[in-house]
Amino acid sequence: MNVSETKSGTTSTREQLIEDLQQHQFELQQQNTELRRAHEELNHATERFHELWNDAPVGYLSLDRSGVITVANRRARTLLGHIAPVQEGVSLQRFLTRESNLTFRQHMWSVASSDVPVVAEFQLKTPEDVAEVWIRVESTATSEGEYRFAVIDISRQKAAEAKQRALASQLRQSQKMEVLNEMSAGIAHDFNNILQVIVGCAELSKTELAARGESTMLIDKLLDGAQRGVDLTGRLLAFSRRSSLTARTVDLRELVENTVDMAARTVPECISIESHVPRTSLPINADGNLIEQALLNLCVNARDAMPQGGCMQVRADHCEISDLLLDDGTRLPPGPYAVITVCDDGEGMDDATRRKLFDPFYTTKETKSGTGLGLSIVYGIVRQHGGGITVDSRLGHGAIFTIYLPLSTESPSDDVAESPDSHNAYAHGSGTILVAEDEPAIREVLSCTLLNAGYNVITANDGLHALELIESFEGRIDLLLTDAIMPRKSGKDVCSQFHVRFAGAPVVFLTGHGDSVVDRQFLDEHQAQILSKPIRFNALLEMIGSRLECGER
Repeated sequence: MNVSETKSGTTSTREQLIEDLQQHQFELQQQNTELRRAHEELNHATERFHELWNDAPVGYLSLDRSGVITVANRRARTLLGHIAPVQEGVSLQRFLTRESNLTFRQHMWSVASSDVPVVAEFQLKTPEDVAEVWIRVESTATSEGEYRFAVIDISRQKAAEAKQRALASQLRQSQKMEVLNEMSAGIAHDFNNILQVIVGCAELSKTELAARGESTMLIDKLLDGAQRGVDLTGRLLAFSRRSSLTARTVDLRELVENTVDMAARTVPECISIESHVPRTSLPINADGNLIEQALLNLCVNARDAMPQGGCMQVRADHCEISDLLLDDGTRLPPGPYAVITVCDDGEGMDDATRRKLFDPFYTTKETKSGTGLGLSIVYGIVRQHGGGITVDSRLGHGAIFTIYLPLSTESPSDDVAESPDSHNAYAHGSGTILVAEDEPAIREVLSCTLLNAGYNVITANDGLHALELIESFEGRIDLLLTDAIMPRKSGKDVCSQFHVRFAGAPVVFLTGHGDSVVDRQFLDEHQAQILSKPIRFNALLEMIGSRLECGER
């Protein structure tokens, strides 16, 4: 091989190498361009992922085994950061309430031992002016010992559930109070019938003993005991709102001052009592005696709450109400109201006691110290007047009872002087009286009393029997004395048919349910009167005599 061939071959090889290098360089440049493009796409995808991750409606957290946050997206930071910024290296427990911290520890143990996501709910710490915040987490554990939480805000759901529970509780309370109303009215009716027999027999016995010149002391004691029973049933009827109101426009300031004067006589020296009333009048349409009874019951309750002494305050004022939820779950209609507050700095009460406060026969006092009817009577009187009552109390911080009564647009009226009773003016009379009463003992006592007073008496054992006697009696019946509620036909049915045959003859209703059992319109149409059992016979004879006397005119 000559020199020229060798050089030629070397040159050819060099050129091939250069060409190969250039080709590789080109390929490397293309690969580098593709790598840069792939890197840019990866960066863009990463940025997009972080944007989506941070802007997701769900919060995402990564925690280590001890519950310390290692990663948190923006939504998680927003959800948790009510009391402090959320940072890596801070325990999630810092942001949970004490109760939820106990749940959190149990949750972490459950996640570590489960192969499927575990769900739990936690309440977060919040400032006092921020509503409750609740979160639901769905958690899994990785093989590297990392805990991943998906977090959503369930505060609205929790608030709705709490509202639903409150409404359900209010409904149960309202239904319970209605049942208690019916029960109280039924008990009062039965006791009034029993008391009518006791009072009637006692008065008949007293009359016989007096006629023989013998002592009536024991009978008087029996009648005094019966009167205490009458007062008790009257309170039950007030609670059940079955007794009618003798309402007129009165100045609440006077009722408050009168009540405070009465209460001041019953409190020991270690208790001071203050009243605060406005200078302007507070007119309300009310039965003043019942309002005073309600206020006096509250004052007695405040007195008993301060056995070691303290201060009682009774205040009256006015306010405008747009919407007020009462303790029994009802709402007061919007409008102007008179407001009475009775405050004490006594022992106070817990929530469980407060919820039962107005239940009949519920008391925290010793058995011999109270009947458990005082506050239930207050509740009944206030509701009967179209008002409402609330209680604010905590253990060791006293109690505040607030009564709301609708203000009246009329001016307070003056008392009308009543003529003194003439107890013996109608002790004897004449005429025929139909007595319709389904209780045999009461029917017999009424019949004996009227016969002793000189009346001719016809008796019916129920409403239907009374209608048959009205149709078949050949003479004139001068007066109908009927129970308001009887089997088969009511007293109203008997009254209506009675006036078909004996137009204008007087009618007197007797009832153990409270005198609101016969509506005022019906009484006015038939010019009838109503008496509540148990009735003392002087009052019964006076009513009958005066009605017969008016009929003769």
